[in-house]
Amino acid sequence: MCDNNTNDEDWDQPKDMYACILTADEFERASAIDHIVTTLKDMATAALRGGNNKVLEFVATHGALILQYSKQCPFKDISDAFSELLSWLRGTCLLEIEAMLCDDSDSNSECSEPDETTKKSDTYIINDTSVRQTNPETRSDSSGHSHGSGKPLQSPCSQFIDSSELDPLLTTEPVVQKLFQGAFISEGEVPNWIRIASLKPEVATKIHRAWTTMMSIGPLPEIHRWYIAKMTATLCKSEYWITRTEIGLCRAGGLETNPKLQAFSSFNVRLATSPWQISSADLDELAKSGWTVSEMVQGIAIAANMLGFCSFGKGSGVLLEGAKCRPGPRMCRPASTDDVTDMLSALNNTNLPECIAPGSTPVETFHRLVDEEDDYLGGDTLNGSEENLPQHHPNARNQLFGYHDIRFKGFRPRGEEKTSPFLRLADYNWKDDACCVVEQLSSGQLAKQLDEVFSTVVTMTDNDIFGNVTNIDTSKLRRMVWFYVHNLYGIQADDMEYNNINSLVGIKKPGVIGLKKYIKFVGCETGEITHTEYYFDNTYTQPFSSKDKVHICLLAAEARTQAALIYGMRAVGKFVSKSG
Repeated sequence: MCDNNTNDEDWDQPKDMYACILTADEFERASAIDHIVTTLKDMATAALRGGNNKVLEFVATHGALILQYSKQCPFKDISDAFSELLSWLRGTCLLEIEAMLCDDSDSNSECSEPDETTKKSDTYIINDTSVRQTNPETRSDSSGHSHGSGKPLQSPCSQFIDSSELDPLLTTEPVVQKLFQGAFISEGEVPNWIRIASLKPEVATKIHRAWTTMMSIGPLPEIHRWYIAKMTATLCKSEYWITRTEIGLCRAGGLETNPKLQAFSSFNVRLATSPWQISSADLDELAKSGWTVSEMVQGIAIAANMLGFCSFGKGSGVLLEGAKCRPGPRMCRPASTDDVTDMLSALNNTNLPECIAPGSTPVETFHRLVDEEDDYLGGDTLNGSEENLPQHHPNARNQLFGYHDIRFKGFRPRGEEKTSPFLRLADYNWKDDACCVVEQLSSGQLAKQLDEVFSTVVTMTDNDIFGNVTNIDTSKLRRMVWFYVHNLYGIQADDMEYNNINSLVGIKKPGVIGLKKYIKFVGCETGEITHTEYYFDNTYTQPFSSKDKVHICLLAAEARTQAALIYGMRAVGKFVSKSG
């Protein structure tokens, strides 16, 4: 709760001032809101007396948060109070707050039409100084959209998914509302990745809970947790998660490098690109740098989950908060009934072709699944050549962690003789083995939460597909996505019908990027996804809905996370047995 005796001078950082409203307790929040609003009014009044420089300083320090809490908040009491504060500021000739921030290309606000009392003149007087102010009725953004029409300017969350398909922040849907409010309390905002993942709120809630747990408790210092998260995001070339982890790292105290973290950086490359090669010898190196076993478990869990976050982010086209680009249009192509008909037929278990002969060896199965789409597109890169893959993060970030052009290696490239053996889930799996390592050596709470994420993402269903095909069992498709990603990482299940995978997610036509290629890119590759990959279903008479694709992204992302955890915890178990 806010200390009402705190001096304004003590609040040099806005986060310290506003932190006390980030609570689920309605009475504590009401008291905090009242105190903050009163304080802001006093500060604004003092700024007006101090001249334009003080006004601009007030705007720079508090304007963005005032707008954010008035327009982008899942708590109605906070939104209402800050909306009233904004109206009060307009009435005291501080209309610059909204004008400056609405015109800022990095604004995270929604700008609406001012009330009648603020429309009378384009010029406002502050301490005898004339300040020219653009009339809100004619103010436009760079795309030519007027901000004075009474319609809020919605900052998009995804370059592919229109904001109208997502729940509003003040939603009345109980599960989504709880998700948004929980995110706001823990992070001070509702991040765009949560807005997108809320299309599947049950699993999004569990993912956010597990992430909050591993970043809040455990043997690793907070700054080390965020450092590991940031180095993983950098390795994945995810601009969105690089930025978000940079924010977390700054809040934790800034950048810190030491031999301990540098040792994990080398380990992290293997975890992200070839986790099947991780052995107890890798953990010997971490131990020499001062890592305890419990720290290893937490570090691996953070890195594995960030790999999943980066996969989901690129697969769903998540944008940085405040981005103003609009979701691109779906490209028009001639429709074909073959893909939809074949998939529905496969889901109903009829006319399944024998794509993979019964009794195939694990190696034959792997190459049959992995090589087929590469034959169509000419190589292992998604767009056919290395130069087509975008490079988003600055060189300084690469040099900081020693990462250059590091990419997913592929479990067993054809022609290589010395390769790692396949991992059979009957011998080592998440539920019976890796989860127990996390529980025993780190946190029982975290192990339980991660287990809930994995079980929920695979089992949850609306019993529909393509948005309008209802009362259909999609369990086969969900399992195929999950085990296909596992197969890419050298993990195979004895009871899995791998011959069905190509029937459900395989490419049907040469030169066409299909669902299987999309899954492979989301689950393995680095870089960003393009409209070509995301709209792979343009040839379908009934394209996947945004909810379908978010579920597919979540499946591929969490399968990648679990694969990294399985290999990582297997190595930890061997390390402990050898050391003990």
